[in-house]
Order: sequence, then structure tokens, then C-alpha cells
Amino acid sequence: MQRTMSTTPAWPLILPFEAVWPVLHGPVHLAEPGSAVLGRVTMGAGATLRPHAVLRGDGHVVVVGDDFHLGEHATVHIAHDLFGTSVGHRVSVGANSIVHACTVEDDCVIQPGVAVLDGSRIGKGCVVAAGSVVFGRSELPAGHWCEGVPAVALRPVSPAELRLEHERVRQAASPAVASAAQVLGSLLPQRRAPRAYVASTVAGSGPVDMAEASSLWFGCTVQAAGPGLSLAAGCNVQDNSVI
Repeated sequence: MQRTMSTTPAWPLILPFEAVWPVLHGPVHLAEPGSAVLGRVTMGAGATLRPHAVLRGDGHVVVVGDDFHLGEHATVHIAHDLFGTSVGHRVSVGANSIVHACTVEDDCVIQPGVAVLDGSRIGKGCVVAAGSVVFGRSELPAGHWCEGVPAVALRPVSPAELRLEHERVRQAASPAVASAAQVLGSLLPQRRAPRAYVASTVAGSGPVDMAEASSLWFGCTVQAAGPGLSLAAGCNVQDNSVI
């Protein structure tokens, strides 16, 4: 497996997992501050990674096709070493969404604030509406508008509508997230136990007390004004959480 770094000066952050580096098959189109590609990830050419977008293969593998768009504070992750994630070509994922241990086929649009959960499959050319939850082990048929908690197929999607939804997700921007990205690494815990962990793309401010084996993972944002924040022993705050 080759180690391939992005053509951008600093982003995405690229780190290995158990000595396995991500593999990027072609240049990244755009990688904004706080974006990260970690571990057993294979990604196609032309990806756009918005601020704090995270792909993390620290167990099973993440495989992503060409022309991928991952929105602000969105996450692609796996379920330990049990289930990986497969994402097809030309997939657009909106801000604050999570794609977790599942299969997303070509040309899909996942709007902002969506959770796609373990073992599910989204068929080619689907649109999953904002705020929906794709329950674990469910299947959404190709070419449909899907919505709800749990998400279900409501109606077919035309090619023109699908193109429009891709454009909407890809052109969206969040000034608040862009602002947070400017203070990457600014969160310095006031008290930090020896085995506490703070990822390098955590942003925020305020007093933080981190007990033994507590952790703040990639893309987390913490605003700990006033009395501050205390993380108990073993507390695990996962990617792109906002506290």
C-alpha cells in the first residue's frame, strides 16, 4: 500500500492507523482547514473536503470513489474491525451528516444533518433528505427521494432534480464553521491526565479538565465558557461532536 499525500500544503491532515496510511488515487480538488483522512481509507480523485470533514478508517476500511464531496463537520467512519464503509462515485454528503459502516452507491445525495447507520445500503441516485436517519440494515431503492426517521422511499427522483440537489449540497457554506476552523488547535486543556487525548483538529476555547483516558476526537468543537468542561475518566467524545 502506497502512502500518498495531498497536493495542498497542510490539508487534509493525513495520519496512519497501525502503520497503514490512507491511499489517495489522484489529487484532492479542495481540502479546507480541519479536514482529515485517517487510517485505512482509499479515496478516489477530485474529492472536496470542507472544514472539519473527517474520514476515519481506524479498524475496518473506508473506500470512496471519485468526485466525492464531504460537507462541513461531516464524518465517514466504520464500526471497529467489524464493518467497513463503501461510498461510490459522485456522492455528495452535506454538513453535519454521518455515514457509518454502510454502503452508499454512485450519484447519491445525502443532505445536511443525516445519519446513515450500520449495515444499511442506499441505492444509486438516491436523495436522503435533511435530518433523516437511515436505520441500520435497511435498504433504500435506487433513484428515490428518501426521508424520515426511519428514512423511507417516498417518490422517484428525476435526473434534473438529482443534479440540482448535488449543486445545493456542494455550494452550501457555513460561516460559523469557517470561523471555527481558524482557531484549530486553540483548545488547550487546563488540566490533562497523562493518557488523555486531544486530536489536532479540535477547535474551541475555555477551561477544560480531562481525566485519565478521556478523549476529544477529530473535528470536535468545544466552547467551554464560564465554569468550563470536565471530561470524566474514559469519556470518549467522537468526531465532529459540538459541546
